[in-house]
Amino acid sequence: MPDDLQNLNKLRLLDISVCFGLRIIPPNLISSLVSLEELYIRKSLIKKLEKRGTDKGQNSFRSELKNLHHLKVVDLSIPCVSDFPSYFFFDRLKDYKIEIGDFEMFPFGFRMPNKYDELRFLALQLKDGINVHSQNGIKLLFKTVQSLLLGKVGVQNIVKELNVDGFPDLKHLSIINNSDVKYVNSTELSSCVNVFPNLESLCLYSLMNLEIICYGPVTVTSFAKLKTIKIDMCHQLKNLFSFYTIQISTGAETREISECNSYVNNFLANLEMIEVYECVSLEEIFQIQVGYSKVEFLRLHTLTLQSLPSFTCFSTKVERSCWPHLTEAQTTTRSRTKVSTEEDHHSDKAPPLFDELVCHYIFFI
Repeated sequence: MPDDLQNLNKLRLLDISVCFGLRIIPPNLISSLVSLEELYIRKSLIKKLEKRGTDKGQNSFRSELKNLHHLKVVDLSIPCVSDFPSYFFFDRLKDYKIEIGDFEMFPFGFRMPNKYDELRFLALQLKDGINVHSQNGIKLLFKTVQSLLLGKVGVQNIVKELNVDGFPDLKHLSIINNSDVKYVNSTELSSCVNVFPNLESLCLYSLMNLEIICYGPVTVTSFAKLKTIKIDMCHQLKNLFSFYTIQISTGAETREISECNSYVNNFLANLEMIEVYECVSLEEIFQIQVGYSKVEFLRLHTLTLQSLPSFTCFSTKVERSCWPHLTEAQTTTRSRTKVSTEEDHHSDKAPPLFDELVCHYIFFI
């Protein structure tokens, strides 16, 4: 890269993301572009610096970013979280695509977003022994991220440990190849918040110790916009969602029941795709409270259930209050129709996947 680029102090956009022949950026070049607002690098340079062992040049390059006070958009990859600049002014970024760590394989056909998309995207993969809580810059990104890909992050509870505000802006969440996570969300009644109010897609791949996606009460806006659920190789998971602990902020019992049922109606009506593969402990998709009317899927166009040896039926009725005064003493009574029992060996007809209260619509295009 020619040194005379240092004279371009009015330059507002620099894109070197496809400059694969670029070997190094001269010292003090980036910091001289004082008017720069958009910087696109991704893996074209930083990955080469790592492979060639030029850590000094790599760190020098990132240290120059702190001088770009007008920077609003970045697209870059950083090999290791320990190299992440803690002084970076993330609160001023309008859009970002930042990949931290090494992702060699993306499941579910996942791809990195286009560099010019107006989107706040973060992909994070930590090496063993690195504590995410020591990374203040990354914790700032969790507050505004819209699309999040998590690999190994060393936490058991995504919401409680990474963003107690419930990821208010997040639209797409993918968690892959992780043996630590037990809950995507686990909330106590006293600290119930709006969890993932804008989430549209949830993809979970190879979470070997995931026990339940959402444990504990949620508000009526939590997961309310979810359209796509993709689950693969989560062997401890027994169901996807339970709708018997919904936090209602009213005092009238009849209104509480109405709002609880309305939440379930909206949640199910928004779903467009459910794909579940190779979850050996999965028994059902949903738990729905006893007394709920018909389960209607108004927009569901794709349902894939594959390699689920413990699967019994699509939904079960749970006899438990959905009201906010739940206590541990209250018990759950589950009523389920088994797909196969000893008596079924004498019958040629297996019980249906959907009971009479499940309405599914088939669209021909």
